Amino acid sequence: MMSIIFQSRKINNTIDGLKFFWIFSLFGLILFISLIIYLKLWHSPVFADRNRRFSVIFGFLFGLFTLIPAIAIFINDKFSNSAIVRKELIINRKSFGGAKAVEYYIYCDYNGDNNRFVIKKTLWDLLKENQIVDVNIKRGYLGYDFVSEFYLKTDTSVHVN
Repeated sequence: MMSIIFQSRKINNTIDGLKFFWIFSLFGLILFISLIIYLKLWHSPVFADRNRRFSVIFGFLFGLFTLIPAIAIFINDKFSNSAIVRKELIINRKSFGGAKAVEYYIYCDYNGDNNRFVIKKTLWDLLKENQIVDVNIKRGYLGYDFVSEFYLKTDTSVHVN
């Protein structure tokens, strides 16, 4: 659980981040099923006790379903060695939300898709809809582009995030 929390901002700033999450969650689910079959066939005492069986199954399911995407987003970000490409994106809309901690979002078109990006409140306060924002985009190690930095579009392009 903690791993996905620490990587959530990075997955939100990954182009097609939701697709990325579901692909690697599916991989985690396949790993979970393989692990349960292995434990059932070769370590059946794990499933002898009903309470232990539930905690093992639920723990592996939830853990692998969230851990694998978090590891994938970490690898995509940290092992990227591609050049940074600076692009201008137009802000379609702004919003904020969250239950315990408020996050600030901007929605921009990139490659024909409307993508949501998480930004800091200081930058969010300065931006307006239909304004241009400069972003640094890198190709991740796993092939998914991600935004590494946001810049307020001015004459001097002051770095804010």
